[in-house]
Amino acid sequence: MTVTMSQAKRSELIQACNSFTVRGARKSLREFQRLQGWVNWALNVYPHLRPALCQSYHKILGKSRANAQIRVNNTMRHELLWFIRHVENSDGIHMLESVEWSPYDKIATTLIAYADASAVGMGIWFPGEYAGFQCSLPTDGPKDLIFFYEALAVYSALYLGAGYGCDRIAVYSDNTNTVDMFSSFRAKPAYNSILMSSVDFNIKNSITTKVYYVPGKQNVVADHLSRFQNAKALQLAPKLQICSFQPPQDAMGAVKK
Repeated sequence: MTVTMSQAKRSELIQACNSFTVRGARKSLREFQRLQGWVNWALNVYPHLRPALCQSYHKILGKSRANAQIRVNNTMRHELLWFIRHVENSDGIHMLESVEWSPYDKIATTLIAYADASAVGMGIWFPGEYAGFQCSLPTDGPKDLIFFYEALAVYSALYLGAGYGCDRIAVYSDNTNTVDMFSSFRAKPAYNSILMSSVDFNIKNSITTKVYYVPGKQNVVADHLSRFQNAKALQLAPKLQICSFQPPQDAMGAVKK
């Protein structure tokens, strides 16, 4: 139940990626496509590293001239260096049996969380821990991108959940775009930093995570917390202890083009 990559193949893959990480490098459309095919093949072993291709695909969008030169920007360099670092530190083995699991499995400790974002803030609820968290939307974050904060709320739930000591974290969100993003490991450039940070979290903490969809009417406590309607949240969850939090800064997209 494993997929593996030999050390020799990993070395060749890293070498190919490194040629794109030289500052100011320009590569042809054909070279971009060749690298993308190579990395896509490697995703059979490293499925969580799919965010490394985000800017690469964005750079060739709408281009068709095979020999046209395309500049590699800083964001793409950052994504490829991130990919290289994880490949170098990996044992090159992907355990297929770890992909499918349910929050109700008895073989592991699973923490349940609900996350939501509103026009004014983000809210997170851990029902089994009687814990609620809330914060205002960051002033230095993207404007008019509510989806960004829906995704950031989910990642913040993972970040906060690690403190409760668990093997797995299941986060419920009522935003289908967010659920799709975390399920497919694909995101538009504006949201890719969140996805990369969530992968870093999983690897660093050895915690398996999943994001599930829940209808908005079943995500009311997190919604009240995101709007700072604490009295309404306490009516639904009387034992709730509410704290403030700051979203992890690594997900805010510090690297610019």
